[in-house]
Amino acid sequence: MSDPRTFLVPTDFSAGAEAALDVALELAAEAHAKVHVMHAIQPPYVGFSDGLALPTADLVARMREQAESDLAACVAKRSGTRIEVVSRIAEGDPRDAVLETADEIDAGLVIMGTRGRRGIARALIGSVAESVVRTCARPVMTVHAPRTVAGPFRHILVPTDLTEASQKALDAALDVARVDGAVVTLLHVWSLPTTGYAEALLWPREGLQRAAQAALDTLLASTRKLHAKTEAILQQGSETTAILDAATKERCDLVVMGTHGRQGLPRLLFGSVAGEIVRLSPTPVLTVRAAQG
Repeated sequence: MSDPRTFLVPTDFSAGAEAALDVALELAAEAHAKVHVMHAIQPPYVGFSDGLALPTADLVARMREQAESDLAACVAKRSGTRIEVVSRIAEGDPRDAVLETADEIDAGLVIMGTRGRRGIARALIGSVAESVVRTCARPVMTVHAPRTVAGPFRHILVPTDLTEASQKALDAALDVARVDGAVVTLLHVWSLPTTGYAEALLWPREGLQRAAQAALDTLLASTRKLHAKTEAILQQGSETTAILDAATKERCDLVVMGTHGRQGLPRLLFGSVAGEIVRLSPTPVLTVRAAQG
């Protein structure tokens, strides 16, 4: 059982990471939580035809010294807060370092920045944030840019496909909403089944929409018993587009959604809506991974 009052904030000192730390401190103030700020150093390894050149001990020491200095400066800028902040230096691949540190401190929440790369840059460099979202069993909040308004979250968007992953995300959203008194908006996006045949045009559109609306109404009714300030929206079309549009139109300041944590071939075949939202959303995104059977 993770500690809900222990936050982990990985940082590479970028603008996104700085914004994530600010959000973490705001949330920690409400939850009376401790914040661990971690930076991972990854010494360069150079490969040659006759073997692998390892970094020298002197190089690693200098990298660690610089990282400790940068991390101390990062924390010092926020010394006016009453939050307990712990600085940590890890060594190795940042993705592995985040997961290992989260387990070591039993983090209840990982909060990290994302650069929002697309296209070639993303393909070549990848995304530490997306990798952590996909593989971390703990809730992960990603922050793309500084929040325009400080303070508690006021309007939370919860995309739902009515699966276990969505229910776990909704439970997490309600936990935040109860503390902050936030409005919760449920969003269900439906679409016609995709086939390669002309018969797809004959699907009973109105029947599918009515079924989707009925399922959403049932979820809305049960959720309102737990949190009265809950609304619901039904949309047809692309999930990613609908989520981003709804977050903007409804002026939501947090998106909470489930992720199935697919890896390898299933992820290549099916993609990841959560990954797309993490990369593209200007609004902070909290992802909650479904239990893996």
